[in-house]
Amino acid sequence: MEFIHDDFLLHSKMARKLYHDYAADQPILDYHSHLPAADIAADHRFHDLWEIWVQGDHYKWRLMRANGVAENYCTGAAPPREKFLAWARTVPLTLRNPLYLWTHLELKRYFGIAETLNENTASLVWDRANSALQSGDLSTQGILRKFAVRVVCTSDDPCDDLSSHRALNASATEFRMYPTFRPDHALRIGVPGTWNAWVNRLQAASKKEVSSLNDFLEALRQRHDFFHAHGGRLSDHGLARCHSTPCVDRDAALIFDKVRADEVPTDTEQEQFASFLMLFSDAWTPKRAGRSNFTWERSAMSIQGGRGKLALTPATTVSAIGNRPLLSAHIWTCWRGNTPCPRLSSITSTRRIITFSPLPWAIFRMAQSRGRCSSAARGGFSTRRKGSNGN
Repeated sequence: MEFIHDDFLLHSKMARKLYHDYAADQPILDYHSHLPAADIAADHRFHDLWEIWVQGDHYKWRLMRANGVAENYCTGAAPPREKFLAWARTVPLTLRNPLYLWTHLELKRYFGIAETLNENTASLVWDRANSALQSGDLSTQGILRKFAVRVVCTSDDPCDDLSSHRALNASATEFRMYPTFRPDHALRIGVPGTWNAWVNRLQAASKKEVSSLNDFLEALRQRHDFFHAHGGRLSDHGLARCHSTPCVDRDAALIFDKVRADEVPTDTEQEQFASFLMLFSDAWTPKRAGRSNFTWERSAMSIQGGRGKLALTPATTVSAIGNRPLLSAHIWTCWRGNTPCPRLSSITSTRRIITFSPLPWAIFRMAQSRGRCSSAARGGFSTRRKGSNGN
């Protein structure tokens, strides 16, 4: 039997029934991606397997580096085929890593290649995949049609004019592309020259002079409205940690003026300013939604942590890998500020599933008394090992 087959990962009769009879033919609503909007609008056709598959994939680079592959073959100037061969030599060592499964699922589903990828099969895979890329329906739009994608949401800087989204959505296509508001640059005041260059871009995009903190916030709010007018209903924040340092308006204004004058802020000031902006922007989406627990209208948060990635959507659940301190920081920030707390039901760790009610009881009672937590949120933890209860 081939490694990737029709019942791959479907280990029971019920699993096969649910997938084949119900799930397999459902359309895809991709609410978070890092796909380049310009390439989708232009229906870009990829030159080779490296470009479509490995060129922008930092997960693959990380494993290649762990395997001792020189940086020249990850992000350097080595020829594409040589870079691909370096990845192929790494793949067998990724067994039991999700990338091993994803690699072979993608080879099978996109290119019809059933062979497992390794140093011996690399040339065959390279040639067959490149042939399919040039002659098949594997342009950017062709791929989205092939997999019945109806909506794709990209991640976009507030300064983006969204011309690619507008052009695509004005054409007669089977799917729509919507922007996601990702204001990471607004928080990164640590390098004043870079930040001020971005603020100047924001100034041009909003057609509003930015000479004070209020101007800055209004320009960001205007861009948020612009994204909303073009179908955007999500925000995304790439954070190294949850920012939860108190900062009043006056202090934020002083920090803004300091950095705008090209002075380097202290670490504390950077943390204060980021905390201020997160609370400020977090108040926009509930007002648009009319209620705070409508996921598509509230900010989604992607947090890059030391041990994994935390994806936070306020209405339902949280999936995390060893990032409970980050989660607690966000909840504490919600309680201190004016943002309703998310209702969170589970954290998934590498070793166990933790059913997590978000707040210790005392903090919950304080938050509830201020009207910032649902009564459904209760303090305490319960844990169960994976495999218990049949899971």
